[in-house]
Amino acid sequence: DFAIDLSNLNKTLTPQLVEVFNAAIAINLTAFEDVDPENGVAVFIGSKTETALLKFVKELSWVNYKVT
Repeated sequence: DFAIDLSNLNKTLTPQLVEVFNAAIAINLTAFEDVDPENGVAVFIGSKTETALLKFVKELSWVNYKVT
């Protein structure tokens, strides 16, 4: 059994592993971030799985997927 509290993930993973995970997520995405014209809030556009991965990366403050 192996469980990690996601709030501690950045403390658990090495910087190199974070870089690899972030790159793997970014390379395989067709989803993107845009601004909702109705309310001006940034939203992710794409499949539920891909937008969830982008939210995951953003919440962990990893390098922006556009830069990776």
